[in-house]
Amino acid sequence: MESLKEIALELFILANKWKYEELGKYCEHYLVGNLTCENIVEVTGIVNQVKNPRLMNEAIEFIIQNLDGLKENGELLKFSDSVMIDVLEKLQGKWKNCKCKKPAN
Repeated sequence: MESLKEIALELFILANKWKYEELGKYCEHYLVGNLTCENIVEVTGIVNQVKNPRLMNEAIEFIIQNLDGLKENGELLKFSDSVMIDVLEKLQGKWKNCKCKKPAN
């Protein structure tokens, strides 16, 4: 028997397809709490298809927080262009608010 961890993404897809909001929210909550460097590429690919802004925002934050690990395991190169654009835009927004001083020459 498959565990919820193994079928959560499939259930999420079906819940969105059938407009079963309660199941979709449950799966969304579960997926947010179980993002890993091993499943993030697959999750963002599905989330891009079903257009779930909350889960995508959480996934983008996860990517930003785990850039080094994703680079080390080679997953960073597997994201779609649109996901990487979202990551860069989010980083740009964070850097805009940074009160960092420019280094002296």
